[in-house]
Amino acid sequence: MPEIPGLFDRAWYVASYPDVAKLQMDPEKHFEQYGRAMGRRGHPLKEGAMNHTPSDPNVSFPAAQDYAVRSLREYSGPKELPDDIRADRLPKVSFVMTTHNSSQTVRGAVQSLINQSWPNIEVVVCDDHSTDGTWEILSELKRVSPHCVRAIRLEANLGTYIAKNIAITKASGELILFQDSDDYSHPDRALVQVLPLIENPHLVGTRSRYCRYNPNTGQLIPVGEHLSKYGLITLAVRRKVFDDIGFFEGVKRAGDDEWFQRLLHFYGRSAVHGVDATLYIAELRQNSLAADLIQVQADGTLHQVVSDDRGQYVQMFQKRFTEPQCDKAWFRAHFPPVPKTTVNPYPITIGALKSRTIPVFASVCSIPAREEQLTNVVRAMLEQVDHLFVYLDKYNETPKILRKNPNVTVRHSGEYNQDFRDNAKFLAYDDLKKIHEEFYYFTCDDDLIYPQDYVLALLRRIDELDRHAVVGLHGVVCEETPTAYFRRRFIHHFIWATLKAPCLVNNLGTGTIGFHSGLFNSLDPRSWKHGGMVDILFSIEARRRGVPMVCCDRQAGWLTEAKMPEGNPTLYSEYSAVREKEKIIVEHLQANAPWGYKAIIEAVEKQPRALQKRLMPLLPMFAEELCVEKIFERQRG
Repeated sequence: MPEIPGLFDRAWYVASYPDVAKLQMDPEKHFEQYGRAMGRRGHPLKEGAMNHTPSDPNVSFPAAQDYAVRSLREYSGPKELPDDIRADRLPKVSFVMTTHNSSQTVRGAVQSLINQSWPNIEVVVCDDHSTDGTWEILSELKRVSPHCVRAIRLEANLGTYIAKNIAITKASGELILFQDSDDYSHPDRALVQVLPLIENPHLVGTRSRYCRYNPNTGQLIPVGEHLSKYGLITLAVRRKVFDDIGFFEGVKRAGDDEWFQRLLHFYGRSAVHGVDATLYIAELRQNSLAADLIQVQADGTLHQVVSDDRGQYVQMFQKRFTEPQCDKAWFRAHFPPVPKTTVNPYPITIGALKSRTIPVFASVCSIPAREEQLTNVVRAMLEQVDHLFVYLDKYNETPKILRKNPNVTVRHSGEYNQDFRDNAKFLAYDDLKKIHEEFYYFTCDDDLIYPQDYVLALLRRIDELDRHAVVGLHGVVCEETPTAYFRRRFIHHFIWATLKAPCLVNNLGTGTIGFHSGLFNSLDPRSWKHGGMVDILFSIEARRRGVPMVCCDRQAGWLTEAKMPEGNPTLYSEYSAVREKEKIIVEHLQANAPWGYKAIIEAVEKQPRALQKRLMPLLPMFAEELCVEKIFERQRG
C-alpha cells in the first residue's frame, strides 16, 4: 500500500535524524520502535499544526473535535433524556474495546468513554496480548475507575474479533457500543445512539457517523468527497442479538462487516437506525485493520477500496446468507465467542485461527465436595475442547451437566478395583492412543477457573515448541537430590507469579498442563501405586523419557482458583498434615534423581538441535554451574 501523505515522511525523517541512516534501519520501523518514544516526529509540522503526538497526555485534534461538536449541534434528532425517564432505570451501556500494543493512545481512548454523559456505563477492555505496556495502563485505569472500567488480558494474540467476543461475554450491559483503542467518542455518543433504542423496541441497533484525522497534524482527512460517513465501529446494538445470531467470526479483518451483514440479513435494514451526527473520531494509521481499504489519490484524498483477500472473504461469507442451512441456529453453533477452529480455510491475512484437524481432549477428576466447582470447569472446557473425560471419585450419582452429553465420557471410581484418585486424569490416555494417530491432551483440576482463551493459548505454546514439550502454568524446580519437597523448591505460582518469559522446570501442576500425544507412547495410571500425588508421578514419567517441561509466560491471576466451601479438602492440606505423604514423594524423587537444573539440561539436550537453541535461553544464566541444593543451603544461612 502506498504511504499515506502526512502520516510519515521517510526522507524527512532520515534527513532530520542522521542516526537512523547509520543504523541502516527502515525509517518507519525505527520511528515505531524507538522514535515515537524519544519524542521524535514522523513528519514535518505544517505552520500552525499541533506540536505533539498522540502519546502526549494532552493530545488534541481541534479540527475533528470542532467538527463533531458542530455536527451534534446541527443534529435534529433526540439528544436529551425525556423528563419522564428516571436516570436510575436507564439501561446499562457497555462500551467494548480491544487493544494490542496501544500504549500510545489507549489512555485517552478509555477516558473518552469514562467521560460519557450517559449515567449508567461500563468500559470493558480486552487486551489482545500486548507487549508494550498497554496492560499496565489498563490496570492503572481499572484501579482509578474500579466501578467503570473492566480489563481482561488474553495470553495469546487471537485477533480483535475474538477479543471483542470475550469482552462482550464479560459485559453486563443490555446495550453494547464499540470503540477502537486509538479512537475517541463524543461525550454524548452513548446518549444520542441509545435514545432511539429506548423509544423504539423494534430497533436492534443504531449507527452514527465518524470522521478521520491525521494524528501528526490533527487535521481532518476526507474520504472521497466526504469528511464523515457511517461506520461499522460506531454500532450500538442490543446485547441479546449476539445470543440470537452468534458472535463475530474469528478472523483478522472484516469480521465486523460480516456480522453487520448477518444482522441485516436476519433482522432487515429497517432494524438499524442511522444517527446523522458525527460522534466518533478515528485516527488514520497505516497499520490499522482498515489499512487494506485505503487508497491514496494524487490529490491527497483517500478512497476506500477492497483488497483481494478481503474481497475473497466477503464473497465467502455472503454466499452463506444464500444457503438455507445457514439459519440463526447454524450461526449460533458455528460462531461462539471463542471458536475452536475456523469455519473455512481463509487467506493468511484474514484468518486469525488455524484450521485444526488434530483433536483436543481434556480430563478432570472430581470429589463430591466440589460438584459445584466441577460444573463450572465442565462448562468452560466443553467450549474449548472436542471431548472431556470426567472421573468421579466416590460420587453417588452423575451430576446433571454430565448426563447424556455426547462430548463427555464419565467414569466412576466404583467401576475400578484401584483407588486412582487424581491419577485418573490419565486413564483415558492409552485408550485414545489406540484410536487416534495424534491428539492434544489437557488435564484439569475441579477447583480452577479456566479463562476462555486457555486452551488456545496453551496450544500455541505447544506448537511453538514443535510439540516436543509439556507446557503448563504452575511450575516447580526441585533440589538435585531432594531431602524435602514442600519446604525446598522454587514455585512459579500461577496466581501470584507473573512470568514475562517461559521457564524450564522439573514439575508442572497437572491442573494446568497440555501436551501432544507424540511425547508419550503410554501413560498408564494403573502402574502408579500411590494416589494423590499425580504431579510427581507425571513429572517422573517425563523425566524418564527426557521430555522438557515449560512453565508458560502469563500474567498472575490469568488462571484463578474457585471459591471453595469452608473446610473443603485439598491435596496440599493433606500433604501438610501427613508427613508420611511427603516422605513417599521424596522417595520417588530420590529414586529418579538428579533433578534441579541438571535434569532440565539433560532433557533439553535430547531435543533436536534447533529446539535446543530455543530452549536453553529459558534457563537461568550459568545454569550448568547452578546447584539448587547449594542455593537452598545459602538461604537457610
